[in-house]
Amino acid sequence: MTIYTRLHKQNNLHSPRKWAQSMRKHLILALILALFIVYAFLLNPKEALACTLKLTPSTFNTAPGETLTFHLERYPTHKQCVLPLEETKILISGGKLSDPGIWEKGTPDILDFRYIRF
Repeated sequence: MTIYTRLHKQNNLHSPRKWAQSMRKHLILALILALFIVYAFLLNPKEALACTLKLTPSTFNTAPGETLTFHLERYPTHKQCVLPLEETKILISGGKLSDPGIWEKGTPDILDFRYIRF
């Protein structure tokens, strides 16, 4: 029994044209699903696994020697963040951390730290 005959009996497809249309629909649905999977997991992995960070103030101007306090909030994208709080590092250019602060766990996780400009 051929594939056409089997599908003909199961789906009551009366002609090769209807069978081809049915197979075309299934192929299109499979391709759409495959494209969605590729986008979700391969092309956009950072969004799928990362946390959202909000830094306040987001822009600033300071004079040399001036101290500025930052407020960092970390929101989980999917229930929990992949990177633990203890491994989160703050890199600064043009200054140094005067007080690295301590993370307060919660939703969101909060860190207040101070920066001194050179």
